[in-house]
Amino acid sequence: MGMMRFHAGRMVLHQQGTVWHVRIKLGASPEHQTKASLETSNAEEAIFRAERIYADLKRKLSKRVDDKPLCWQCIHWEGVNAQCGFGWPEARQTGGRFAAQCSVFKACPNRK
Repeated sequence: MGMMRFHAGRMVLHQQGTVWHVRIKLGASPEHQTKASLETSNAEEAIFRAERIYADLKRKLSKRVDDKPLCWQCIHWEGVNAQCGFGWPEARQTGGRFAAQCSVFKACPNRK
């Protein structure tokens, strides 16, 4: 019986017989947890399917469903100074929501 842990233990794959199963726990409440059979005996395919379920659950539980861009997700945001690189005060005055109207907003791939 094999077992693999991912995402700091929040996603656990385990093998029952020849079939892989996943347990995902993103919080204490039942709606933040799920168990599923991955219906495959191939470990690589099981990881792929489990990652897809994990991403779907995280997206479902996202507090910002519409995922509007925020100023600190932009490549022009200066994290050390906590301000826009162009010096626009709207970035801080609106709590970062100005990014939706900003003409130079460019999403930084590693800021979420």
